[in-house]
Amino acid sequence: MGKYKGLIVTIIIVAAPLVWLILRLSAIKAEDEINYTDIENSINQISEQYISDSKQSGDTDTDEKASGEKTGSKYGTPISKIIENAKINVASANVYAEPDETSGVIGSAYKDIPIAVQDYPNGWSMIRIDELSGWVKTEYITKPDEASSTSEVLGTVIGKRAKVKVTNLRVRSSASSASDNIIDSLKDGDEVKIIGANDDESWLQVQYGTKSGWISGNTNYVTILD
Repeated sequence: MGKYKGLIVTIIIVAAPLVWLILRLSAIKAEDEINYTDIENSINQISEQYISDSKQSGDTDTDEKASGEKTGSKYGTPISKIIENAKINVASANVYAEPDETSGVIGSAYKDIPIAVQDYPNGWSMIRIDELSGWVKTEYITKPDEASSTSEVLGTVIGKRAKVKVTNLRVRSSASSASDNIIDSLKDGDEVKIIGANDDESWLQVQYGTKSGWISGNTNYVTILD
């Protein structure tokens, strides 16, 4: 009996650490599983938050786009695509912050400097020159497909000077005799530079000082100088 008792004690002494080790390993495994679960839950939460943020960001983009379309609508729908390599056809054209001469001048566009341009129906065009973007009157811009026909039709007077020969010659905002487009007047003896004209040269676009406009090309009113 004493022999068996010693054997039992021996087994207990040897087995106890093994049992403790097995229980400890089981506990560690359980802890690992809990940690893994926690990590997995955290990842899922992060993913869900990311997806939510992305959707919100997408909604914001949509809102911004809608806002941009709404803002742009006050200018009307563009009547042309964006045209590269257009040019200013006057010595210098003011670039405005808005399609309105009261909006403030933000820069200048000079003759024959290539610009990107998109026309709007209100008589203004959005232009881009390097880092400068703004609005210029469409009449001061020549597109690539207009250059050849313009030079052929208008080459006889463009760049020449004209001398006023009447007491009061009205300057207009466009090539029209409408009473509501009078913007200035010239007096007898004034000289102006011709920077444009209509097809039959009955109207001349002229520059005088820092101003520009349209005057009658009637030879009773002006003399074209060589």
